[in-house]
Amino acid sequence: TQGTSIDCGAFARELGSVVRVPTFVLIVAQGIVGNIPAAALGFQTLYLQLLGISPAWASIAVSTGMAFHAAGGLLGGWIGDAAARLSPRHGRIAACQVSVVLGAAVTALFLRGLPREGAAAASHVGAYVAVLALAGLVNAWPAPACNNPIFAEIVPPGARTLIYSFDRSFEMAVAALAV
Repeated sequence: TQGTSIDCGAFARELGSVVRVPTFVLIVAQGIVGNIPAAALGFQTLYLQLLGISPAWASIAVSTGMAFHAAGGLLGGWIGDAAARLSPRHGRIAACQVSVVLGAAVTALFLRGLPREGAAAASHVGAYVAVLALAGLVNAWPAPACNNPIFAEIVPPGARTLIYSFDRSFEMAVAALAV
């Protein structure tokens, strides 16, 4: 079979036309800032182990948070759609901001509000699992509630997958450099 050829010039022109849209630039910039703490939390398993939680329970806690993050993406999409129906001009932004505020509060609870001393931390592993589940659930809203629907409005249909993947990879790569 014959493979699909990619026209690099057309690809660059399409990417360039979207990158010049101020809304796109703002979404990417806020995404970079927002992903810096997310990149740092990539060390959650190690953090829990250093607190005295067993490697198995640390992995279970972090995996639970990841599973709830997946469910939070679905929830965030529903919340964003409902918020957009209630307030077409501001609903999606409000849903995103609620996610950011809740996520910051839950992350502060994770880092400062739970016991952090050896045996005390290990005996409260259920609390760590619950807090990471809650964090996963509320931290996942911005993309499905706000960013992706806005991209769907400002990006030509044929370029959406390109722009979604460019946004995610660029935001995460730059944020990882800050950690």
